[in-house]
Amino acid sequence: MDSDVPTTPSLTIKRRLNATPAEVFEAWTDPKLLMQWFGPENVETQEVSVDARVGGGFRAVMLEDTGERHEVSGIYAEVVANEKLVFSWSWITTPERVSQVTVTFKPDGAGTILTFILAMNAYATPVLLGGPKFQMMGPLVYGQFAQQNNWPFGGAISFILMTATILLTVAANLIVQRRYR
Repeated sequence: MDSDVPTTPSLTIKRRLNATPAEVFEAWTDPKLLMQWFGPENVETQEVSVDARVGGGFRAVMLEDTGERHEVSGIYAEVVANEKLVFSWSWITTPERVSQVTVTFKPDGAGTILTFILAMNAYATPVLLGGPKFQMMGPLVYGQFAQQNNWPFGGAISFILMTATILLTVAANLIVQRRYR
């Protein structure tokens, strides 16, 4: 089994970049280069600090065009020059929600295959489902199946949720592909 494959909920993105692994690694570890690309289109990265060594940290401060300020930071757990970075990821507004990011840089001819894995820890599932006391679709489906024995309704809800998830995933994938061409 690949040690980079997370066992928690995760997001994996792979891209081929027209740059060497050394150049891509530098873009992830040089604050001046990070400021040029870090964050979405509507965000200005205002400040970046990087200490790319095991136990070192990073911090990025961003400002949305709406005026909203965001700050993220983390600690490096693994740093292999031109090959791999593993670090924690935590927003200042939710420091208890620490995720792990793994970025690998594999040579591919004159380019690099970059693999980005965001692995969310145990907080992710209940938070994404609305927390333990928040009534969302999970408890509704469970209630219909297990408590009320209403299999047709529970099955229909499950099918609708699965279809919506697949459609949203495909749409997001198409949007990301268009944006990063």
